[in-house]
Amino acid sequence: MKKYLIIVTTIFAIISFILGNTLIMASGEENEKTLYRYYKNIEIQSGDSLWKIAEMYNNSDMDIREYIHEIKKINGMRSNDIKSGNSLIIVYFSDSPSTVSE
Repeated sequence: MKKYLIIVTTIFAIISFILGNTLIMASGEENEKTLYRYYKNIEIQSGDSLWKIAEMYNNSDMDIREYIHEIKKINGMRSNDIKSGNSLIIVYFSDSPSTVSE
């Protein structure tokens, strides 16, 4: 009888531990900020570089290098060369689904 009680108690403890961790992880995910992705067409100015543009428009937790890679991917670019007067599509993020960046 004691052996049965120990087995049941152990199984109950394991299940409680698993469910407890699942609830803790789920509650942590609720606190994560949701960001909406938007795109904007900008005109490249004299003296601009992808690095400067990334510093100006990257408003997410994305690393600058990742952001530059994203800009190049969106625009079909293979190099970092940009020319004044050309346009570039950039990505920006907002926590509101209706926010429009100026």
